[in-house]
This record gives sequence, C-alpha cells and structure tokens, in this order.
Amino acid sequence: MELRREDILHFYVVETAAKMKVICAGVRDSIQHWIWHLATGDDATQLPGIWGEYPQEPAGRQETRTFVRRYYAQGPEDGRRPAAGNQRC
Repeated sequence: MELRREDILHFYVVETAAKMKVICAGVRDSIQHWIWHLATGDDATQLPGIWGEYPQEPAGRQETRTFVRRYYAQGPEDGRRPAAGNQRC
C-alpha cells in the first residue's frame, strides 16, 4: 500500500512540475515582449521607445557608461548586487 502512495505522489509531482514549467515559459515570453515593447516603442500610438532616448553623441554615451559602471560597483540602494555576468559596459 505504501508503494502505491509514493507512485501516486510522484505522478502528481511530475504533472505539477510540467504545468509550472509551461506557465513559467509563458510568463517569461510575456515579460520579454513587454521589455521589447518598452525598448522599441509603440507604432500604433506613436510612443517612442527607450532606444530613441539613448544619447547618440559620444559624450552622452560615455556618461551613460560611467553611470552604469558606478551602479555595478556600488549596487542599488537596497543593498542587492546585480549578477556579475550582467555587466556589459
């Protein structure tokens, strides 16, 4: 009888994990779409994206790089540190 309980539990754990994986993949795709939308803007409403606001002149890019490097060196105000692999400047 005990073996049957473990088999049933295992079946439901595997089924739940598979459903959670599908849900998480959908959430990930939705977030990626939202990020892309914020970055590129919205053509239908003529709202510009963040990329349009990025400074085009070299001095502005250097200022942005300096800010990002300082942010990664100090970390955010709440004390959390960004992942080391995310620093790209």
